[in-house]
Amino acid sequence: TGDGLPFAFQRQVVFYRTTVVPGSIVIDRENRYLYLIDVNNSARRYGIGIAQECQKGGSFFRITNKMEWPDWKSPGSGAKDADAQLVPAGRPGSPLGARALLLDKPGLLIHGTNSPKTIGHLVATGCIRLVNDDVEDLYRRVSVETRVVFVS
Repeated sequence: TGDGLPFAFQRQVVFYRTTVVPGSIVIDRENRYLYLIDVNNSARRYGIGIAQECQKGGSFFRITNKMEWPDWKSPGSGAKDADAQLVPAGRPGSPLGARALLLDKPGLLIHGTNSPKTIGHLVATGCIRLVNDDVEDLYRRVSVETRVVFVS
């Protein structure tokens, strides 16, 4: 859960002025926050951990799939890209946490973590991670085709 996180990285509604359409997700790579944009200059802010490979690249994506309790197949299983290596496992304890939101760039995903101490930090693997309580909350609030905008 996010209970042990520093206050700044705990899920909260904040003032956030943007021209991004409400319902979209904004990922602030530098400050380690994910914002779910609401109306009237507000947003739900979640603390994130971000992997080095997600620090670069494009800025505009969409959610293409949602998974509960995803698991990772080993690369030796014949899968050709990172997304093909994700499978719904249906079990707690998955290294990808409780939920995953796959984006339209192979290997780019927003997922949970079983290691809350990584929130707010640059992490070794996994792209964008939130504590499980937060990724479950986000999962309920967004749908496939939700716009995701990365800012630096």
